[in-house]
Amino acid sequence: MKAISIKVHNFRTIADAEISLCPYSLLVGANNSGKSNFIDAIRVFYDKISFDKDADFPKFPTQDDESWIEIQYKPTPEEFVLLKAEYQLPDSTFRVRKYMQTLITLQNE
Repeated sequence: MKAISIKVHNFRTIADAEISLCPYSLLVGANNSGKSNFIDAIRVFYDKISFDKDADFPKFPTQDDESWIEIQYKPTPEEFVLLKAEYQLPDSTFRVRKYMQTLITLQNE
């Protein structure tokens, strides 16, 4: 199984970013452009470091109060058939989204 894309939403200096991955991918940019923050988002996704709302939620105004990281995977055909049908995407991939922070609004019925 291979990761093929990564989306980051409201993490440190990143409002919204998505990268597509190739067999060999490089993350290149100027100093202070967010490369390390993107890598740390991946580390948070895999529980290598913990999310800290005070340090990791953006200091700039955001469109919402959610913070999440989503990785899309391309499993082998053998792995794909083992997934529940509800997780299988038409392009033979699946996505996993990890929420670090979300705002849940409960409505009275």
